[in-house]
Amino acid sequence: MGFWSQEDFREHVAFQGDPVHTPYLNRFARESLVLTSAQSNCPLSSPHRGMLMTGMYPHRSGVPLNCNSTRPVSSLPTEIETISDVFARAGYECAYFGKYHLDFPTPNDPQHPKKYVEDQQPVRDAYTHPDKRHGFHHWYSYGFYDDHKNPHYWDTQGKNTNPASGLLCTKQSRW
Repeated sequence: MGFWSQEDFREHVAFQGDPVHTPYLNRFARESLVLTSAQSNCPLSSPHRGMLMTGMYPHRSGVPLNCNSTRPVSSLPTEIETISDVFARAGYECAYFGKYHLDFPTPNDPQHPKKYVEDQQPVRDAYTHPDKRHGFHHWYSYGFYDDHKNPHYWDTQGKNTNPASGLLCTKQSRW
């Protein structure tokens, strides 16, 4: 983030900020409390994401373990309020991009109903149905997909895309 190189920020960190242009994040940083470091009390992927989204410890958020098809106990419940729910209710357009891994994989592949989105067992990847997206209007995400050189994402409409094969944005879209 660009603000790390700016006065009032750079003297508080032991690293050099990246030469990037992030005007909105810079402005947001000046209006916020900015922490120079943080540690997670639960560094597992899914439970940590659950804590970030809900502000709750993993045993309260519904996500005490990494999500996969053998752990139905580990999935972010729709009735829990998340930070994205709060922002969406306040009128913000919310978007989620990247690894979600907060949804217990179920056989709900949009292109192949009643089937999982992958064949391996246990299933880790997941299509997250719009009813379980906690206020996010725009979606470009996946559950857990461990093929880093050939990623795929589920878009807002439920289409499975590979970013190497197409554009992420169009001229008409803000996202």
